[in-house]
Amino acid sequence: MRVLKLAVYLMTGAVLLPAFVAAQHVNTESAGARAHFVMGMKSFDMAKFDDARSHLDKAIEMDPNFAAAHLYRTWVATSADDWKAHYDRARALRESATPWVQNMIDRSVAGADNDGERQLELALALVAEYPTSARAFDYLASEYSQHKMYDAERGALKTAMALDPGYSPAYKSLSLSYVFNQPEDHEAALKYGKKYVKHAPDAADAYIVFGDVHRARNDFQKASDAYAMAIEVDPDHATAYSKKGHADTYLGAFEAARADFAAAEKVAKTLGQRVGQKNFAVYTHLYAGDVSAAMQANTDVIDGLKKMDSDEATGPLRTTYRDRVLIAAHHGMFDEAMAAHSEMVKHTKSMTERVN
Repeated sequence: MRVLKLAVYLMTGAVLLPAFVAAQHVNTESAGARAHFVMGMKSFDMAKFDDARSHLDKAIEMDPNFAAAHLYRTWVATSADDWKAHYDRARALRESATPWVQNMIDRSVAGADNDGERQLELALALVAEYPTSARAFDYLASEYSQHKMYDAERGALKTAMALDPGYSPAYKSLSLSYVFNQPEDHEAALKYGKKYVKHAPDAADAYIVFGDVHRARNDFQKASDAYAMAIEVDPDHATAYSKKGHADTYLGAFEAARADFAAAEKVAKTLGQRVGQKNFAVYTHLYAGDVSAAMQANTDVIDGLKKMDSDEATGPLRTTYRDRVLIAAHHGMFDEAMAAHSEMVKHTKSMTERVN
C-alpha cells in the first residue's frame, strides 16, 4: 500500500510495472486492471484514499476476479457493508492469488477474528519470504505497533528506509511513531516529518503529517500553517481542511474552524466523511463554552441522518450518538446520555449483524 513507481503508456495501452507489483501482487491478465491497480496503490501511498478507491473500483470492474484489488479495496471501504463485500470476495479468491496476497488475506482474516498473534506471525513470515522488500518491513512495523513493541516498530521502519531510501511511507510512519508511541521524541518526529516532505513534496499528506507533529508540540499556529500548505498542494483534500479546523479550534478561532470543517464537508466523498466534519464542528461550540449550542448542533446532525432512512446512515448515526453520550455525560446530563447510549447500541448491533 505504499509508494510505487509507475510508467503507463496510454497511447498503446501498455503498462510498465515495477517488479514488486508484477511479481507479488498482480494476478490479472487485464492490462487495464493492472494499470488502475498500480495507480490505486500509488494513491494509497500518498494517502489519497478517494483516488485509491476509484482506481481499485476500476480495476475490479475490468477484472472482477482480481484478488489483490479486492483485498486493498477493503482498506478504503466507505462502510461496514462495503468492507464486508470486498473482504468476502478477497477470501473467495484467495487460492488464485499470489503468495504475497494470500498472506495479506490471511492477515485480514486474523484481524477480523481479533487474532493479533496470528497477524504478527504472518507479518514475520512475509519479511522472511521477502527480506529485501521495504513494504514488507513497513507492514511488520504496523503489527509491532499494534502489539506496543515500539522499539521493534521503529527498527523495522528504519530497515525499510535502508532497503529503499525513496520509500516515503516509512518516513511518515516513523515520524508519527515518535509523536504517538512511547517513548515520544518530538525532535525525531520533526526530523522524519521533514524527510517525508522531502521525499513526497507533491503529497498533501506529507504536510498534514508535518502539521500533526507541530500539533503534538502544542504549536497550533505552525500546525495550521502546515495544513494550509497541504490545502495549497491539494485543494480537494478533505483531511487537510479538517486538520486545519482542529488547529484553528485550539487557537480559539472558532468561526475559522467551522469554515474549515464546512470546506472539508464540501469536498468529502462519502457520507461518513461528511458527517464526521459536522461532528467536529459540534465540538467547536464546546471549546467556546456553549454546551447548549453543541447539543443543538448534534441534534441537527442526528435529525438529518434519520431523514435518510438508509442503511448507509447507520454507521454515522452510531458515531454521532457516541458523541452525544460523551458530551451529555461530561456535562452531567445523565438521562440524555443514557438515552443516546441506547441509540448507539441499537445502531452498533445493526452494523454488526449486517457484517456478521
